[in-house]
Amino acid sequence: MADLETIYNAYNEITDAGDNAPQHVEAYSHIIEGTQGTEGSKRLAAQFIPAFFKHFPTLHSRAIDGVFDLCEDEITLVRQAAIKSLPSLCKDGPQHTIKIADVLCQLLQLDGEDLAIVQGALQTLLEQSPREVLAVLFTQGIKGELRSKTLSFINNQVVASFQTKLSQDPEIELFFVEEIRKAMSSVSDSELEAFAKIIMQTQLYHTGALDLAGLSHIYVAHITSEGHWKINNPESIKRVLVAGKLSMPLFQRNISADPLLEFFAAYILPCNEFKQLTNEQRAKFLRLYTDSITTGHPSLAVLRQAGRLVSDLLVMIVPAKQDDASTVEFVQVEYLLFILNCFTKDPDLLERDELVARFRNLYSCTQIQLSRIKNEIKTASAKASRDANQAAEVKKLMRIQAIHNNIHILVAEFLRPKTLWTKLVLHPSWKPAPEVQPIGTNKKEDPKPAPGKTPNLPTKPAVKAATGSSAKPATQSYTKPGAKPTPQQPQKQPSQPQQQQGASNKRKAEPELNTNQKKPKITRPHGPSAVGSTPMSNSLGGQAPKGAKQLDIHGQVQAQLQERAKLQARAKAEAQAKSLAQAQAQTQQQQRRQPQQQQPFKLYSQASTKGHPMVSPKSSPRIVHGSHQRGRTSGFGSSGHGSYGAGWSKNGELTSPSLMSRLPRRRDTNDRINFLQPR
Repeated sequence: MADLETIYNAYNEITDAGDNAPQHVEAYSHIIEGTQGTEGSKRLAAQFIPAFFKHFPTLHSRAIDGVFDLCEDEITLVRQAAIKSLPSLCKDGPQHTIKIADVLCQLLQLDGEDLAIVQGALQTLLEQSPREVLAVLFTQGIKGELRSKTLSFINNQVVASFQTKLSQDPEIELFFVEEIRKAMSSVSDSELEAFAKIIMQTQLYHTGALDLAGLSHIYVAHITSEGHWKINNPESIKRVLVAGKLSMPLFQRNISADPLLEFFAAYILPCNEFKQLTNEQRAKFLRLYTDSITTGHPSLAVLRQAGRLVSDLLVMIVPAKQDDASTVEFVQVEYLLFILNCFTKDPDLLERDELVARFRNLYSCTQIQLSRIKNEIKTASAKASRDANQAAEVKKLMRIQAIHNNIHILVAEFLRPKTLWTKLVLHPSWKPAPEVQPIGTNKKEDPKPAPGKTPNLPTKPAVKAATGSSAKPATQSYTKPGAKPTPQQPQKQPSQPQQQQGASNKRKAEPELNTNQKKPKITRPHGPSAVGSTPMSNSLGGQAPKGAKQLDIHGQVQAQLQERAKLQARAKAEAQAKSLAQAQAQTQQQQRRQPQQQQPFKLYSQASTKGHPMVSPKSSPRIVHGSHQRGRTSGFGSSGHGSYGAGWSKNGELTSPSLMSRLPRRRDTNDRINFLQPR
């Protein structure tokens, strides 16, 4: 037995040896013997054995056994120091990982602070050698008395490690999932739910790389894992509900529900089996079966197998004629009708005489019940503001109303001729109602000017030219030379957000105009502002007169900057309008040089002002039309059959000129407004 001095001398001897440390085997043996000494010797041995473990491979077995003895020591500090040293032994001797991991799994039986240290050491070892530690956990840890604590360690520490450090290794994650699937063959309901939750947190599950169909078979096999199925056994019923609950997320990922539906058709849906269940159990099974059919993509063979059984259940639950003595479980009826809705393409199933009689009974019964429930809801809603219990009553009545409404709609569909059957899409009453999004929430908000920038002001129309033609607004797009002008419609002033968008579009449509404009630079004069200034509102560089109160300098500067920006924007718009008017004038000159297409003749009538049926050509006023060339008169202002317009006959009647006498006319866009002005 080595004392403290011997252990210290052995430590110094090995340390001073350096690279020749493996030659001092006797000194390392004295350190190992310290595990059987006093408390001080044991604590030193727990520290020194891992420090020189790699230099003495021939003494590994003795060193590991000595540390194991310290892990069982009665002294807490010695025991905790030995447990903390175990992962370092595996780091220097990987061949001992399984042996040390097994011991750490056995140490999970400790409590309090010791358990936390064991879990920390085991998690450190898991990060060093995950495959070996996982194999030990699922082969040795989940057996016997350590099962609950091992499963707790897996649910907490192991899952946390896979979410952080072990998430980058898909092979280790696949090994972990396979070990869980093997353990699912003999687990309780709570353990099955815990393992299923772990699997759904893995990357393999989210990416679809996992065999989800095989996982569904494992859930169904759990129903009969503890013996033969018995419908009157509460544990058997619980296993079915747990398996269905875990399978539902798989059905939503396009996994077939055929294994679970086949089990229902064989052991639950037959009438002699279904009669042994209570009303609460019937409702739970029918709800699970309905959700599995509607979301589990069942095959046609499975549907045909269950169709006759479901119709028989409806005949058993609903009487052919309603009387006061019979009661109908409308909750179960709703489930059955939703299932039968999947068989609307099979008229031989739904046109059975016994089913038609039940449909008619349900139709009349629900029609009466809906009227009564509506009145009850109205009465309870009036009292809900005064009584808090009435609010829950209103909610309950709303659920009952939804059940009866679904039954009424489905039965009415089944009673129609088969040629008029449709595929109904109804919202089940047992599922939460979808959230109704308020109208207008998806609309985009009006764009607002960025802070520090002024919005674009409405463009000011250019001044009318000397020739009498009006210039186009500055927001009109540029017209290509030679293009046929179109009539201009007066445009309303757009709102501020729309004008910003219009200004951006205008700049894209006019790349040749003002393409090199720079952001205006704001100058700050020293005198008072020229626009909107007051005796008390000075510029940025000025000061208030003596005796005046101090004003908000920041607000004054912002107001002045906005006024100047508006003036600059207005001047910029006028310059753009002027340049655009000049470009359009050049375009119009080019259009006058090109021949225009012949315009069809239009007959204009004019009423007499002096009681004469027709006005004399000489006395008719000269009218300038927008569709004619400037300076020409209309057909009523010309005389003779050789004129451009209509002529006058000897009898005083208006005659149309011949087709050959119609000369081509040119249309002047600028003179369209002149017919409103005096000659």
